[in-house]
Amino acid sequence: RAGKLSYVSGANVEAGFIGGAICAERSGLVQLRERPGRVEQVVIVSDSERVITPGTLCREFMTCYISPDTPLVMASGSGECQRSSHGSLFPHRFAYTALTGAQSLVLGRLLESEVDSADRDSDLGRLVERAMQDLHRDARDAVDGLRLAGGVLFDDGTLETAFQSKAIEYGSTIDPITKLTRVMEEKWGLGVSPSLVVMVDQFGVLHAPFAQIRAYMAEAADSYCGIAPTSERHPFAKAKVALHDLQNGQIVLESPEVLAPSSPSIF
Repeated sequence: RAGKLSYVSGANVEAGFIGGAICAERSGLVQLRERPGRVEQVVIVSDSERVITPGTLCREFMTCYISPDTPLVMASGSGECQRSSHGSLFPHRFAYTALTGAQSLVLGRLLESEVDSADRDSDLGRLVERAMQDLHRDARDAVDGLRLAGGVLFDDGTLETAFQSKAIEYGSTIDPITKLTRVMEEKWGLGVSPSLVVMVDQFGVLHAPFAQIRAYMAEAADSYCGIAPTSERHPFAKAKVALHDLQNGQIVLESPEVLAPSSPSIF
């Protein structure tokens, strides 16, 4: 402000329900709602002997406040320090980040004519078409006009789809890929693995999964948090996510490691 640097700080708060916890980064960033200015740098410090990177929920929340090239500095209690950028830790941000509902629909209509379509005769094309058939069920447009559906192709050739369930309390909305984790885990117990995952809106735009699923997928890495199963035993270990690269409109296939690089190791 007026050429002067200032800072805000935050600390994690753990709730009785662990899914309701808020991390240090988000508790600090929410203060910016009442403070004008541009974020120059994010610093994350812990008493861990190893550097802790932001979790995927933090990375996703940051997209509303910082640019992809904003530097992140991460330091441990032992004095180790690492530097990165937000874009490096959270690639393929949601296309409609920081837009109003009306603005999202306008952008969606523009993207509809600019992004590539999947070959209808391909596995990806059939999966996208099947998922889009579920979009009519995400019908609470008074809450938010953007509709989302998801689909999973398994290595036995079967398909499963789901639609977003919106809640008036926005944070309680259930995204379509989260709804599909149950069937993925059930099939995994029968020896059937997911091979391809998509999340699509009513304009045919393919999006990377939201933060919760990025974290869930990242646990395929056997070093994640020091307690996750090895990649050979995790249902997402070999799955690919199809999404649109909004720089050129092309469809790309990404691995869990790309969507959630350098996952936090806290144990």
